[in-house]
Amino acid sequence: MEWLSIVFVILIWQNESVAVSSVIDDCTNRHTPVDIVLMLDGTWDFEPTEYALFRTVLEDQVTKMNINFTQSRIGLILYNNTWQLNEFHLNTDITNVLLTITHRYGRPKTGEGLTFALQTFRRTGVPKIMILISCGQSTDDVTQPAQRLRDFGIAFYVIGVATRVEGGIDVRNASLQEWTAIASRPRQPEDKYIFIPEQFNLALLYSLIPSICNQIQYQDRKIKGSVGNHSLHYIYTFVLRADEHPSLGITAVGLLDDQPIEVYSSKYWNWVPKTQWMKNNMPAEYWKTGNLKMEALNLTVLEIMQDNCESAVCVLQWRVGCEAEKLGNESLILQKLIEEYHLNGEHVQATNSSWQLAAPVQHASPPGQVLKGARNISRQIGDFLQKECVDQEMRRFIIYDDKEPSAPHATVLPPRNSSRSCILLSCMATGFYPRDIRMSFQKNGVKVPDEDGVISTGTRPNGDGTFQLRKTLEIVECLDPYNVLYECVVEHASTKYLQTLQIINMDGMCGFMLRVRSGIVLTSLFLLMLSHVFFYWFIEKWTNGK
Repeated sequence: MEWLSIVFVILIWQNESVAVSSVIDDCTNRHTPVDIVLMLDGTWDFEPTEYALFRTVLEDQVTKMNINFTQSRIGLILYNNTWQLNEFHLNTDITNVLLTITHRYGRPKTGEGLTFALQTFRRTGVPKIMILISCGQSTDDVTQPAQRLRDFGIAFYVIGVATRVEGGIDVRNASLQEWTAIASRPRQPEDKYIFIPEQFNLALLYSLIPSICNQIQYQDRKIKGSVGNHSLHYIYTFVLRADEHPSLGITAVGLLDDQPIEVYSSKYWNWVPKTQWMKNNMPAEYWKTGNLKMEALNLTVLEIMQDNCESAVCVLQWRVGCEAEKLGNESLILQKLIEEYHLNGEHVQATNSSWQLAAPVQHASPPGQVLKGARNISRQIGDFLQKECVDQEMRRFIIYDDKEPSAPHATVLPPRNSSRSCILLSCMATGFYPRDIRMSFQKNGVKVPDEDGVISTGTRPNGDGTFQLRKTLEIVECLDPYNVLYECVVEHASTKYLQTLQIINMDGMCGFMLRVRSGIVLTSLFLLMLSHVFFYWFIEKWTNGK
């Protein structure tokens, strides 16, 4: 029966203790479930020796796995242009299933293989990887099924098997354009999803593992949900007057998510809380320790300013702190540590701040503009940055900050045209607290990855203790082969329900726009014709009357 045109051998390898295999386990969380689908060309374009090598690699990895019915799964799709119902397998006896995989012949039907993969592997909530090993151009269309797989969140790798020939690489009958249409789009310049090796061997298969590991980790973080970024910053300002009345003025403020939580002033020489939850939850030992640290820091800074200042009035400011991403499982992932200095408004470089990440490159200090003695400050705040900022202080501040949640007011802005794209869709949420929020665009019910044209303002404070966020989706191609419905989805801790706002049905919008434009043209023509008729009628009537 050749009308169905595909052979499938499906394996479900489920493993509780290992993410995918003993190799991939080295760079993934052991408790991260993963779905990996391998699509193997079973036609005559694939050499039997290469085919046997591929099966050997699979058997080698399977023997190292503890098979059971939880968590990770691996599927194998074998495709060509013949189909027999008794060759479909769903079996946990992996060894026996592998023995049934033999080299077949025919012509590749990659498109139908991709369609089958989408129908079979639709488990949600896990990273999804697909690896296509192809050595011949497909006899059917691959563009649409590949696009739908990518829309479903599957990372797609393509191996175009080739052999070395005189003058370069022979990619046989495969089309690089076709592989490009199938593979995932790179998120970063260094990302690689298409491999055209000179020889299909073990080293090739293992060379993909670092990229696959990075993709699994990336998808896992997205699935767990980045519910927002948190920041904890301390800004210090020292003003030294060296005139006939020398003095040192000091102010400092601690900011959690850009909101003041504690302040220090040389007027009182101690830290005081700025929020009720800081006052209620922080013990007396916390304030005592903070005041003692400031006393030691004041002496250090005074010496530094005397060494660096030449004017009668000198101002030294610096900012230290950390920024972290909060996932849906409440874990905090460090994003960056911050230590930056300004002397009289000019950025200056600390001498040994190996973690100084905040200063933008365009504002980096020229060589030699170094704050002498800053290493003494770095030494005193080093433990805070590296050990306490995220795991201790930020974590407990977030817990204590139990302000009554405020639900976001979400709106979609009218779609507008862009000079370089079909249309821009915008979604905005404002007035929410806490700042943790998730906003995404959906295309026909499937989340649009942020790297596919989504621009975000980032979560910003409103000034009244609440926050706002706006995202814009740039749609480059206006015409789609099927109806496309775009929606904005907002999720916030203040409500247990998702807010889903329908933005636009692309076919309707484009049609509406075209009808409006056509209507304007037709109306103009009609009015022009009507004016001519009225003009001739008026002239004729005026002439006859005359």
